[in-house]
Amino acid sequence: MMDMTPSDFRRLVQSGSLPSPVRISGFERWRVADLESVLNGNAMNEDEFTW
Repeated sequence: MMDMTPSDFRRLVQSGSLPSPVRISGFERWRVADLESVLNGNAMNEDEFTW
């Protein structure tokens, strides 16, 4: 979905440029809609995400 290395992806998550993951059965996963919002330029601030 996003053409970058895992370390680049994690760096963007840590900086708040990408949303934080959701933990499901001990695994970290990202909501597709949240990532698509970033890609489309419609992303909200981290505080506005509804988990």
